[in-house]
Amino acid sequence: MDQHHTTFSQSTLMDSLDNGWIPNSDILEIINNTEKDEISMETKTVTFRYQPSLQTFPLKNLKNITTPIASTDVIFFWHIPKASGSSVKYILSYCFDLIRAEMKQAPESFTMVGKLLNFDTSSIPGIARAQAADLAGSNYVDVIQSSYIHEGSALFSEENGGRLFTIMRHPIEMIISSFFYLGKATWERHYNAELQNMTLLEFAKSDNVELRIDNWMTRYLARNIHGDLRPQDMDLAKGILKYKCLVGMMDHFVESMERIHLYFGLVGDQPVSNNDNMKKQKQATGMKCVKEHNSGKHRNKNEHETFGPESKEWKLLVQKNQHDMELYEFAKELWKEQGIMLENSEKDIDTKWNYRERPSE
Repeated sequence: MDQHHTTFSQSTLMDSLDNGWIPNSDILEIINNTEKDEISMETKTVTFRYQPSLQTFPLKNLKNITTPIASTDVIFFWHIPKASGSSVKYILSYCFDLIRAEMKQAPESFTMVGKLLNFDTSSIPGIARAQAADLAGSNYVDVIQSSYIHEGSALFSEENGGRLFTIMRHPIEMIISSFFYLGKATWERHYNAELQNMTLLEFAKSDNVELRIDNWMTRYLARNIHGDLRPQDMDLAKGILKYKCLVGMMDHFVESMERIHLYFGLVGDQPVSNNDNMKKQKQATGMKCVKEHNSGKHRNKNEHETFGPESKEWKLLVQKNQHDMELYEFAKELWKEQGIMLENSEKDIDTKWNYRERPSE
């Protein structure tokens, strides 16, 4: 049967898919269980590859950027590695006082651990458990974060739409930073001891996908992690950013946070708690907190040898990451366009984020 002429209710589709929609493989198998009144599901089952589009499940669960924010929406932070993710998460929790999902102790539960709701959305198994628990529909969480944009989108629904944003970084800077970080960060899931004994040039020359995934941003947006990238993959990646995503830039970090603050209608005038680890002596509020945190980011900087555009390492990595280079240039243009959009609409924006109820700790 032609998949384009098949319709599913969301509940039926969720029930029909492996592991609560999210499989362990790189292929999503959508099970066609229609016409079951004429023939049994066992004999009628048809499977086909997941073919993502902006108009179909699960990406349709992400609201278009120009759609007015609803009180039931949930923020979705697409986390790109080594692109100020730790700073963004700190700011969302401690500067903007949002409830963010992150598992701090097993088992996952609707309880607060500090300022965090105790759910894992950083891994596919965690997302599957969060989907089964209806995390986005719980009315307890303001922000869900993940690098898995397709699986993460399945957490949302028509009733609780996802509002996507991200912070982007130059692809080669991101790769170089990840190389030096993952070779020493033993606490990270993707720590790789093999990187400790490699030079960046050896790393750049390697075609081992266990060491390096080229065009990371394009691949994760298109959900084509290891296959050959096709024109439609780039089209989808650009489409998600253009129509679904508020784009921030690491090179303009404070302004990016200001845009997020404005777009979502986040608090900027209420005292919020500070992270004890930052050893601050006073409370800060809203954007003041953002600026104070940004001025101290060098304390946690991943120090490593620098490589510029004229180096062999940089040039080789550029050759192998042409899709991400194109996507990044596209994102820079979006950054300008969205800045104009927000500037023109600033007087008309009266949105105030619907802060969720905090469950008992």
